[in-house]
Amino acid sequence: MSPPLRRIELLIESQLDNIPLLAASVNHICNYVGMNEMQRFEVELCTVEAVTNAVVHAYGGEAGHRVCVDVEAGPEELRICIRDRGRPMPAEARQVPQELEVDPEDIENLPERGRGLFLIHRLMDEVEVSSDATGNQLVLVKRLRRVEPAGTDISR
Repeated sequence: MSPPLRRIELLIESQLDNIPLLAASVNHICNYVGMNEMQRFEVELCTVEAVTNAVVHAYGGEAGHRVCVDVEAGPEELRICIRDRGRPMPAEARQVPQELEVDPEDIENLPERGRGLFLIHRLMDEVEVSSDATGNQLVLVKRLRRVEPAGTDISR
């Protein structure tokens, strides 16, 4: 019999000031399910990017709306579903570039926008974007990979 699915729903108001508390919560959930520090960072970063996009783009930065973050932890993966009822993501914004076009020598002019979805697609194992009459949904999946500490012999 497999371990039970664990689920929690986090609901925040559409204010950027609420996102650090959400980030800390997601990081602790990732720690609870056994992710290492890098995995926790990746999931936290992607969740923050997704929720920030909902607040800034779907709701136009307007407070007073809900952003729902469902977190499901199964034996093999962590699934995070971010839902809002704001403006849907335009089709052209869903096209994720294969490479970021930046000049690392010109740090004064690095673009401040447009990297969130790129990072999300690079760091998560699965990403699904959808919109319908009930709202917008972004699903992030991170497979649970157990990482053994350096020097640990797991063959015993």
